[in-house]
Amino acid sequence: MLALEHFLLVNGSFLALSNREMYTLAKETATYRQRGMSQEAVLRNIVRTLEEATIPLWKLETEPEFSGLYRHLMKLARGIRKHKLNKAQPG
Repeated sequence: MLALEHFLLVNGSFLALSNREMYTLAKETATYRQRGMSQEAVLRNIVRTLEEATIPLWKLETEPEFSGLYRHLMKLARGIRKHKLNKAQPG
């Protein structure tokens, strides 16, 4: 979930899920076979959750009450982008 959250953030979106909601989605995804779900059904659940819980960063930027959150998320995104492990590795 953390990798997904970082991917969305550096691509201009905020995943507005609580830790509990992220845990639940991860657990539901990891146990789909045990619960008798198909891959298609679990993928639909993931897509639906992302569609409902993803907010474009530009929307946060334009709302004064979210200006602090926006600045914080932009700082995080820059840190993720600049991290040495996110650079092309010689190969």
